[in-house]
Amino acid sequence: MAGKKAQIAMEYLILTGFILVAVALIFGFSFINYNQNIRIAKTSEAISKLSNAVDDIYTRGEGNTRFVKISWPDGMKNISIVYKCLNGTQQDNAEGCGDSEYGDVEFSVISMEVQLLGEDVIVMERTKAKIKEKLDGMDDMDIHGNFNQYSGSTYIVKVSWTSSGLIQLERV
Repeated sequence: MAGKKAQIAMEYLILTGFILVAVALIFGFSFINYNQNIRIAKTSEAISKLSNAVDDIYTRGEGNTRFVKISWPDGMKNISIVYKCLNGTQQDNAEGCGDSEYGDVEFSVISMEVQLLGEDVIVMERTKAKIKEKLDGMDDMDIHGNFNQYSGSTYIVKVSWTSSGLIQLERV
């Protein structure tokens, strides 16, 4: 009789162990997934704030400036401007559209690349404006060619209308 009780106790112990391992795996996966979703949300929020500020200044017109507080997400690898040309192509610089004066640019897109679980995810937001190509104060990359020095930090970005009719983004 004592042997059966010991066997039942051992079976319960093994079953409890398997259940605890399963719960730990589910919890770990959920935690990793939650963190990735938070980073994607922070990336989308940063891009949206920047895009909304650009559209606001573009709508208000010449001579306007706005300051936006933006938290760059962890794992940010790149932030850049992409141009949609009038001929339908997409270019990384305005001169690729055929006109160095931005005349052949239809609109600009703010693009941010973030690394999530070893994968590079690109989040893009379209703006109405033509944005000056260089993001002033955001062009110094680390030794790996990434913007990780800005990751997880909060910066003030100055969004202003330039004398050439373009919108300029500048880290303050």
